[in-house]
Amino acid sequence: AEIIEFMQSFLVRLNSSNIKNKRSTYHGIWAAYHELAVKHLYPWDREYMRRMPTRRMDGSLYVSVASFRDEFCFETLTQAFDKAKNPDQLFVGLVQQNCEEAKCRSGFINGKMQDVKTE
Repeated sequence: AEIIEFMQSFLVRLNSSNIKNKRSTYHGIWAAYHELAVKHLYPWDREYMRRMPTRRMDGSLYVSVASFRDEFCFETLTQAFDKAKNPDQLFVGLVQQNCEEAKCRSGFINGKMQDVKTE
């Protein structure tokens, strides 16, 4: 909710700025956007990032995967671990949407899938 509220507020400001600068050159429009971003986006982003967990500095790699009806997702993840220089330092976050059967496959853990109930 916080991000949505902030971005909506920023977009209202941006719209007002664009209306004021509708006859400007692209340089003027860019300068107005940049000024607005520096004044509002950058400070908010810096404050928001302070609340995020500390980044790991251990050489690990996190890969975020969104998969929709991808029948080769399992093979893709298997290849990622097979080809990784340090597979023990590879972490995957997966959102997979393709279960239409009574029993789905979930939880790619240590190279194995687990059966779970459909929702």
